[in-house]
Amino acid sequence: MSSQVSNLVDDIFVSREEIMALFNPSMKPSTFHDWVKRGKFVACKDVRGYYALNQTRQKLGMPLVDIAEYRQKLAGEEASERSQELFHAGLAVTVPEAIDAKLPIKLPAAMTREESEQVLALYKALYKHLQDLKLFSEDARIGFVAGALLDRNLL
Repeated sequence: MSSQVSNLVDDIFVSREEIMALFNPSMKPSTFHDWVKRGKFVACKDVRGYYALNQTRQKLGMPLVDIAEYRQKLAGEEASERSQELFHAGLAVTVPEAIDAKLPIKLPAAMTREESEQVLALYKALYKHLQDLKLFSEDARIGFVAGALLDRNLL
């Protein structure tokens, strides 16, 4: 099992693809999953599928990334696109089947701690809403995600 982090104050959380891109040649998905099981990557506890970039780099003996510079890079992305990606991350965490259903969900490649907390808050709100609506079947949950995307003119 990978190491988990919950109170990390100053790191960037990145997707599996970003971690795999650290290696040249790029790591294969099967190798990635093997390394996750062996604890070589530090997982973000709150948002499944994301990893603490600097803690993982440190564990692998790689030089650390300048967090301030990385945050500037993230801040340079267009705000509306960034907001959509974070909304999609919240949907994907709440209803993982939505990704398998090939809905047009674009997940952020990286996020700050604050953004991961926003995604977690959205997950909690969406999860409660799904429970209140008694949407327990996979089709009903996927329909809910599609409706949320339509409501935001994203589908």
